[in-house]
Amino acid sequence: MTPRVLAPTCSWRRCVMRRASFERRKEEELTYWYRPVPAGTPPTEALVFVHGIGIGPAPYASFLGACADEGTPIVAVEMGAFSQRLFPCAPPSPDRFAALLHA
Repeated sequence: MTPRVLAPTCSWRRCVMRRASFERRKEEELTYWYRPVPAGTPPTEALVFVHGIGIGPAPYASFLGACADEGTPIVAVEMGAFSQRLFPCAPPSPDRFAALLHA
């Protein structure tokens, strides 16, 4: 893909995710989209979503919203071509992932 094709895709992804109330965050090597809960909502376990086709979580935004009520935070990990990776860049371990989210 040429940069001209990628730029509209990136803008589309941001628009879709923001419309679905997600915020893009980055903690060291982990980039993710986070949908917080309304203020005053008691803490609950988050729904964590890892997709695998390399175009970001935007195509799944409405699906994610349907999977969790407003009181459930959602973390949609952005890891390009996740399903196509074997070794070059391993995803963080579960403990490292939790540490990055709490940073």
